Amino acid sequence: IQLRTAREQIAEAEIQAQAAVRARVKQDQQLTQLTKTYEIARERLADMVRQREELDEAIDEAEGKLKN
Repeated sequence: IQLRTAREQIAEAEIQAQAAVRARVKQDQQLTQLTKTYEIARERLADMVRQREELDEAIDEAEGKLKN
């Protein structure tokens, strides 16, 4: 049975802690990116709805002119 020194155990714990921190940072970065992507998608959807409303108005106007 190998006995590890306290220093070896501390060094291993530090390595594990650093890995956990890196994983958390990566998760935070992914969440930030997903949040930005969602915000951009919501803005694009709002633009598309406005464009549809403008087209609906133009179509209604053109149909009205053609009926007269």
